[in-house]
Amino acid sequence: MGVYRTDYLMWGAKIDPKEVDYDAFEAEIDGDPERRFDMVYDVMSGQYAIVGKIIARSEQHEGLVFREITESDLALRPDVVDRVEASFPKAKDFALYLFSHYH
Repeated sequence: MGVYRTDYLMWGAKIDPKEVDYDAFEAEIDGDPERRFDMVYDVMSGQYAIVGKIIARSEQHEGLVFREITESDLALRPDVVDRVEASFPKAKDFALYLFSHYH
């Protein structure tokens, strides 16, 4: 089994990983087209879970591509915020996160 790294730029809220029920949020974790919002969940060590909107991500072997991030990229649609807060009522403080995720 290999370990892959994906880098993310994400606008969202950090939540307690213990609040994540993988079965209930599988679509959000796996990036399903029918997901309510995006979620990156540290399954390996349980140190973080971020919910919101992925702005940019690297490909497994390519790294991040040069990209201009515009104001519209950072604008969270109110329905995404509402969906996150409905699922995680403590998720009030949205911020911009840049991190490497290992899976």
